[in-house]
Amino acid sequence: MSGQSRYRELWSHYIRDCQGVVLVIDCSDRIRTPVAKDELSTFIAHKDILHKDVPILIFANKVTMIF
Repeated sequence: MSGQSRYRELWSHYIRDCQGVVLVIDCSDRIRTPVAKDELSTFIAHKDILHKDVPILIFANKVTMIF
């Protein structure tokens, strides 16, 4: 599912049958990083997912690595 605000309301229709989550965060967009955190917190606190063992994979997109 897309993370655009107009699609977030649709998430609740899919949570019950969810078997895993892939969250992609655009790390170059510092304004939306807190939004992603809030959405993830809302998701894992949802009544249909709260007591399930659902794996969550978080991709940090556009991360600059300095070695």
